[in-house]
Amino acid sequence: MNSLHGKRLVIFGCGYVGAAVARDAVGGGLQVQALTRSPARTAELAAAGVDVLVADLATSDWHGRVAPGAVRNLIFNVSDDAPGTKSEVVRWLAAQTCRPAPHFSGEASDGRLGFSHLPDRRINNGRIKATLGWRPKHASFREGYEAILGGRAS
Repeated sequence: MNSLHGKRLVIFGCGYVGAAVARDAVGGGLQVQALTRSPARTAELAAAGVDVLVADLATSDWHGRVAPGAVRNLIFNVSDDAPGTKSEVVRWLAAQTCRPAPHFSGEASDGRLGFSHLPDRRINNGRIKATLGWRPKHASFREGYEAILGGRAS
């Protein structure tokens, strides 16, 4: 990431994957600003040198709080090489841990998004791989969760 030293990266949705990207980016010399819904993640990210905004991407609370001019170049999607829908991931995890799979109705549980059908999203990581040379640690959610489960997955 040396050619990116001093440039700004804004991460919208800085959960587990986004936090790892943020730490790596700061380590590579980028100025990182991250949006997360988790107040608990704020201290961890701030300690890593990330400018943190606590807000929900689905609301307008964060509008105007992202550094002016920060989002003007490229936007990257970050995912593994075989992204699945939320229901695919949860059904697979349930099977691996011998638990019943939950049912997703597609309805917003608390109405905060303002619409009744929540789409499952598949994300393409081609741009971040081509531009930054980034590669996921695990090819798919299956390999990643198998590593987390420590052999408990079949």
